[in-house]
Amino acid sequence: DDQDIITLPNIIRVGKPINSWYTRQWAGVDPANGDPLWFDKNGNKTNNASLADRRVLGTPYPKYTMGLGNTLNYQNFTLSFLFYGVTGNTIWNAAKQSYDADGAGFGTNYSVDAGKNFWTTPGQIANRPKPVIGGNNNSTANSSRYYEDGSYLRLRNVTVSYNLPISKFKKTGISNARVYITGVNLITITKYTGVDPEVAVDGQEFYKYPVSKSITFGLDVSF
Repeated sequence: DDQDIITLPNIIRVGKPINSWYTRQWAGVDPANGDPLWFDKNGNKTNNASLADRRVLGTPYPKYTMGLGNTLNYQNFTLSFLFYGVTGNTIWNAAKQSYDADGAGFGTNYSVDAGKNFWTTPGQIANRPKPVIGGNNNSTANSSRYYEDGSYLRLRNVTVSYNLPISKFKKTGISNARVYITGVNLITITKYTGVDPEVAVDGQEFYKYPVSKSITFGLDVSF
């Protein structure tokens, strides 16, 4: 009956992508005292997370998924590659709520970025609230602070090979010989600040193991 179905931090709402993110809108840091700020239902800023208004803020599902692959030949050389990427989705960087937590996880691991541009003096325009042991006014409450553009373009694999001249191997019984080098996940272009933008269908990244990069050299011989 057109009613919202809410399973935080997701919502199913008529006219919106299924399982859209439904969370507080981050409003930055209070320059007067370093408190975290969110927007309430009237569009005003509040330092009380319980008064913050929840809004539809993107979707975990990409709007577009794309790939581009090709194989190019020139004389005895072959180049093959595959680019893969997505765009139009938002990732919940849940791990960031632990390692960039304004003192809420004091004594545990923190990212290097957590030590940058946090509030220290009245009047300062800072990216991060004042660090307080145990946390600052629930600053790590689920909000758009920890949601990021999940778009990326990745060079999934690339191979360069060279077919050795068969005429040089007639007496050996070799019918074909090829040397090659293959790279996997060598380049990723993204604005996402977490470990890896290639996440599961739920759109969440929580201490995901990074995608491995590899370079392989090989020799194919046929008799």
